Amino acid sequence: MLVHELDFSSTATYVPFGVQESTLFIGKGENTVSIDLEKEQADSETVLDVTQDYGGTLEVGGDGAYLAMRVKIPPAQHIMVDTGKKDDKDKEVFRVEKVPVDIENVTVDLLPLYFPLEKEQEDVNND
Repeated sequence: MLVHELDFSSTATYVPFGVQESTLFIGKGENTVSIDLEKEQADSETVLDVTQDYGGTLEVGGDGAYLAMRVKIPPAQHIMVDTGKKDDKDKEVFRVEKVPVDIENVTVDLLPLYFPLEKEQEDVNND
C-alpha cells in the first residue's frame, strides 16, 4: 500500500488504518469504517473519500466536514483463463477473469484529523 501523509508537521495526527485480506479498516473503536477494496475496484481508478463530521464521526463517501483520507484503488486487471473446453471448431474456449485487487498498488492519502476519533470519557466515579 502506498501511503502519503499530506501534512508534514510533526504534530499532525492521522486516522489509524489497517488491511485484512481485501478490506481496509479506518478508524478506532466504535468510530471505524471499512472499505472492501475488491468490491469497490472497477475498470477505471476508483477514488473514495473518508471524511469526519463536526463530531469526529468517520464516514466513507459522505458529506463530512473534513477530509481525513483519500483512497485510490487502481483499475481492475483481467486475464484470459482456459476453460478446458473446445468450441464446435475444436478451438480452446477461454473466459475472462478479474485478477484480485493488488493491495500494494492501492494509494492512501492521509490528512490531519481535525477532531479526536473518540470523545473523552468523563470520570463518573461516585465514591
